[in-house]
Amino acid sequence: MSKFLKTLVLVCFVCLFGGNAMAQTFDANRLPKYIVITAENTKLFGGINPMIDAKKSPHKEALRDFEDYIVSKRTGAGVRNLTDLLNVMDGLGFDYIDSFNADSSSYSDTMDDGDGFSDSVSDSKFRVNLVFKKRQ
Repeated sequence: MSKFLKTLVLVCFVCLFGGNAMAQTFDANRLPKYIVITAENTKLFGGINPMIDAKKSPHKEALRDFEDYIVSKRTGAGVRNLTDLLNVMDGLGFDYIDSFNADSSSYSDTMDDGDGFSDSVSDSKFRVNLVFKKRQ
């Protein structure tokens, strides 16, 4: 096998299986002392879809960059569940403080598909806010 082909195979292997090893780190010093992250269950795609409200915050840019970091699979942490989120925040120097419900919505419908029986379909979304505090 030529040297070029060996190198190409190695690069492909690292890209396919070593994505987390190549993940960048985030400079937590840019972030404020407290962060509230909203996690929403997303049954269609799986995962929790973490979101950070930074609309009128003086830390808006850092919070937006951090949100991109925690959701990105390729260049960031690739958070897909609450366990991942807790571990990432701990690794960045934040302690979990508390959580509270943001809101929930539910949809339900009954339909008859012609078989003489009514089928019930329902879907629910739940959002929870998790509060983190930067360690001293």
